Amino acid sequence: MDSLIVVPGGQPPLYVVRDDQLSMGASLGNSTVWLTLRGTGYPQALFDIRTAKQVTWSSIVRYASRDYRFIEPAGSRAAVASPQALTPLGQLGVGEFTIHPAYQEHQFELQGHLRVRERVFVPRYGLRGDPPGFFLEVTIRNASHARHHLLCVLATKLKPEVDPSQRPERRFRARWSERGGVLLVSSEESPTWTRAFAASRRPSRFGVSLDHARSADPLLMAPLDGDTSSVGSLVAEVAVDVMLEPEAEDQFSFFVAFEPEGDEAALATVEREGDCVAALQKTIAFYHDGVDLARISTPDPVINHGVAWSKVNMLRVMVDYPGTGLAFTNEPGVSSNVVVRDVAWFVYGCDYLKPEFSRALLRRVAAAQYQSGKIPEYYNGLTADVEDYGLNINDDTPLFVLACVHHIHATGDDEFAREIYPHVRSAGEYILAQRDGRGLVFCTARGENVWGVCSWRNVIPNYTLSGAVTEINAECYAALHEGAMLAERLGEKSDAERFQQAAADLKAAINEHLRDRRTQLYLLAHDVDGVARTDITSDLVFPVMFGVADDAAAREVMRRLQDEDFWTGAGLRTVPRGSSDYHPSKNLGLLGGIWPGVNFWYAFAAAFYDSTGMVRALRSYAHYTRDPKTNWTVPGQFSEWFDGESLTNRGMRLSPWEPPRYLWAAIEGMCGINLLQSRHYEPLIPAEWPWLAIANLPLLGECLTWFAARIDKRLQFFSAGTPAPRDPHRHYKEDVTLRVRSLNEEAEVVALRKHGELLLCVGSTAEYPTTVPVDLSGLLEPGERYTLTTADEDGWDSSEEALGRDVSRLAVRVARKAFKLVRIVSPPTAD
Repeated sequence: MDSLIVVPGGQPPLYVVRDDQLSMGASLGNSTVWLTLRGTGYPQALFDIRTAKQVTWSSIVRYASRDYRFIEPAGSRAAVASPQALTPLGQLGVGEFTIHPAYQEHQFELQGHLRVRERVFVPRYGLRGDPPGFFLEVTIRNASHARHHLLCVLATKLKPEVDPSQRPERRFRARWSERGGVLLVSSEESPTWTRAFAASRRPSRFGVSLDHARSADPLLMAPLDGDTSSVGSLVAEVAVDVMLEPEAEDQFSFFVAFEPEGDEAALATVEREGDCVAALQKTIAFYHDGVDLARISTPDPVINHGVAWSKVNMLRVMVDYPGTGLAFTNEPGVSSNVVVRDVAWFVYGCDYLKPEFSRALLRRVAAAQYQSGKIPEYYNGLTADVEDYGLNINDDTPLFVLACVHHIHATGDDEFAREIYPHVRSAGEYILAQRDGRGLVFCTARGENVWGVCSWRNVIPNYTLSGAVTEINAECYAALHEGAMLAERLGEKSDAERFQQAAADLKAAINEHLRDRRTQLYLLAHDVDGVARTDITSDLVFPVMFGVADDAAAREVMRRLQDEDFWTGAGLRTVPRGSSDYHPSKNLGLLGGIWPGVNFWYAFAAAFYDSTGMVRALRSYAHYTRDPKTNWTVPGQFSEWFDGESLTNRGMRLSPWEPPRYLWAAIEGMCGINLLQSRHYEPLIPAEWPWLAIANLPLLGECLTWFAARIDKRLQFFSAGTPAPRDPHRHYKEDVTLRVRSLNEEAEVVALRKHGELLLCVGSTAEYPTTVPVDLSGLLEPGERYTLTTADEDGWDSSEEALGRDVSRLAVRVARKAFKLVRIVSPPTAD
């Protein structure tokens, strides 16, 4: 079954699925912890960033009635378990999950006409200092005519760790704190690593046990007796009593927190951070504010949803490592390594979302730079240790340069430019030192896997890709070219001239030595033994994406990548289906699987040559929402890679480096924001689209909004903000979209205002003609007379006059996937 997409207010979309249609749940994070959910909607594991440990394993909430006595035949498992066995209440029928940027919600019905809503969320307020734990909020409504007395129990398993390299914890001990009523658990091996289990009201019962069946089998539920004497692989339980009169409702929450500094720190965290209602409100606001930036609207709702959720995914993975600061790992919940390749691509999207996070990342990478100028493959977020796998060059060094320049052009931060330039120059010099006699950048590695692959596909077992690799050379060309632009910006004329000439020389060398003259396509590489690697892979996109290919070569490359042997319902395979290297699932999908980031690289490159291909690539986001149980996806989450045949997810459920590339491809590819020409934008709108909009885009310290519409077969731009307008006559002083309310979820609205004029832009995503009611209250004077003019694809209509009170709430009719403009002009005032 497909996910049901709900779009309340347009941004962000929510996903609603039956509760039997997820194989796994959402991944939620903040600056301190990472939480994964199971397909049941309950927590799977809580990972602490500060200790790099899974500090709790699975949690579950169980419900039992205290109004009924269990009568079972002697010898049954319920009778044997306890004479005080509680009457378990099971779920009736199928419930539903709602996946929200801030939380995952589960609604279902228990026996007795009890309607339950559970919300799991990780509190997120900013980039630093978030609470180290998660909330599970429970709302129960008694829809019956009978009174109910319930016991609601949160049971959490403490996972024993046996790997000696992971500071193992095996013998867990618990104690009850009367201060606030909190169950505390730590291990004999790490006695200061304290887990706290609390509730919004003082738990009525608690206990720990080695009886794992008791927490899993509803027939074994018994009242907790406060026993904390067990030691070992514990299940920790806290319970809340609920009394519900007919038609009444009750709400409470559980809070699970972790502190590595002992019981006192854990209790202080519960006292300081335990307000679930306030925490949820602040978390929702945090994600709302993030999604509200860089809003992109198109006639295609799939792309609109992809843009919105790309920002949600990016915000979830941002962490604050003790000692090294803001960053993210490419394996949330597993690793603390910060891979520079991923950092660079993250910056490309993050500059439009949290530029301060980008800046912190780049500073940290610069601090890890080798004295030679080379950039490492990764640094460890906890220890700052670095690793380069013995490679003299790979993609990390040029991508670092490109990310720095991108950030500077996106923000206009010249102070940061001067600070980072010595590192950029050093990296550029290092690139120049890695050229061979042909002028190509050359990797000398002869190993395999990470020790012998210098490209982004660096984890292929028993595989070598080194020598003069086209991908690396294309990136190095772009790094030298853009590094020269940065040098010129800072007045470093000598560096600028030298790097620019080196870039031109490298581009010429690539096109002379790394082309297959039979096909006019680019080689994969000339390997270390001088053998031309003619393998056809998705890496063909790099010479196009980084400006090495001229128009003729670029079109030839894009034609090859458009062939159906590359394409699937989930996007581009890494190698075509007919390749001798092809396998849909081995080699982590890098020789035949689908890595969604390749789709987004392709979308950016295709924007300049094939707008239809661009849309096809961006629409591949739909696969994340399609049949999630079969495909092992979570709607709204950018998973890592798919099997090249079955199209099922084989990698991480949320991959941090995929979403920023989607956002970047949409902004700089589809919307044509050209940072290297900071006052230029040239959206690449498919012929079948009559409109496109971008709003609240952070750029050069300000924000840009525009609505592009085809009127009388001519593309016209209506804009506000920075950079300078395409058409000064259609430029407005401010974007007032947030003061407008639309009642049609299938319409995207932009509102622009200048002295004496308000422009309402309405774009439809609906597959049919639709009416869009819009509330403009507060933007018009009730007693003032205005002139209204409307426009669609056929041009501007004749004007009419109306009082502000009569049009402050208006409705417009919009054709299928079309637009309607409403210009509202007040009469000129006398001098």
